[in-house]
Amino acid sequence: MTGKVAIIGGGPSGAVCGLHLARAGIDVLLFERNPRREKPCGGGLTLRATKGSSIWRELQIDGSKVYRLRLISPSRRQIDLELEAPIRIVSRRHLDGALRRLAISAGATPIEETVRKPVPASKGGWRINGYHADIVVGAGGVNDPVARYHGLSFPRERRGRAVGYFVRGTFPRRIVCRFFPGLCGYAWWFPRPDHASLGIELLGGKFKLERAWSLLKQFVRQDLHHLIPPGEKFDLKDARPYAWAEPLPDPKTLETRPLNGRDWLVVGDAAGLVDTITGEGIPYALISGELAAKAIQAGRLVEYTNALQNEILPELKLAARLAPMFYFSPLLRSSLFVLAKSRTLQAVTKDMATGHQNYRGFKMRMLRDTPSIVKDLGRYLTGRIL
Repeated sequence: MTGKVAIIGGGPSGAVCGLHLARAGIDVLLFERNPRREKPCGGGLTLRATKGSSIWRELQIDGSKVYRLRLISPSRRQIDLELEAPIRIVSRRHLDGALRRLAISAGATPIEETVRKPVPASKGGWRINGYHADIVVGAGGVNDPVARYHGLSFPRERRGRAVGYFVRGTFPRRIVCRFFPGLCGYAWWFPRPDHASLGIELLGGKFKLERAWSLLKQFVRQDLHHLIPPGEKFDLKDARPYAWAEPLPDPKTLETRPLNGRDWLVVGDAAGLVDTITGEGIPYALISGELAAKAIQAGRLVEYTNALQNEILPELKLAARLAPMFYFSPLLRSSLFVLAKSRTLQAVTKDMATGHQNYRGFKMRMLRDTPSIVKDLGRYLTGRIL
């Protein structure tokens, strides 16, 4: 392909796309309105993220390797897991910045501007903030302007919403996730190298801001006391609050929503590539950015959609089908109870957390491991009776 590509959004999906295109000798305009922002999210990188990106070894960023994970059930039962493989927790400002620097060093032109609306040019291509491009890539998250232009924005009821704080300081390297009764979503504590991300995301249903803040304060008061010295209080006075939204597509949307046209495509969150059970999106952003670049280089954008249907969408569609059952049935409460008693189920959970186990292979593994899980429970119940 020859010509110019405009990428709107300099997060993981946009930066990776720009990097591969620039290395292929394609003229790239990389728009990012605020390159110095700290993105609100946990920042945990699992095997799903690191194995899916071919440029991971080139990144020079600090990260906290965390091997300990605490899960807290709706009834406040605590389960501590020691992970065989670490989850690497990074600052999103550092991660996104490192990816953009790679793209810029390869030849991409950074443009620090807000893009309101891409406009089709009269002789083909697009006009973006006075610049011309032959192809435009929407990488601007849930409010991406390319998706908006094509009527593909996610409605409010299909968005996850989160609030939280960036808490300054260094903390014990343990991830903490808490579930609440009747809530589709969870609260988290992710210790980054020089601060922590404390937040809560409501993944479905009507978002009530007051309830979210109230549950987050309950999480701090009841479950994070181990992070501070005895006798001290958890002080959020100097913490920086944040809020954000992300897409939560249902299976039908993932099946039917267009992801490319003749001279445009959308990647990452703009494409709805988010796990609707966990809210995880970084791995799919990295992979989709690379797949988009390959399709653009080939001059056949439909290959991007085809690749997603083979490599990413089956997993995300399954997550979207499982999410209501996981949060709104007795499954969450019962599975966390069994998890506390079964080393076999703990091994499955660890592999899910670190990215070694995907949803598509989960059913087969559970069928294989059910006899061992039953034995684990039998030993626990026998011990209780005796």
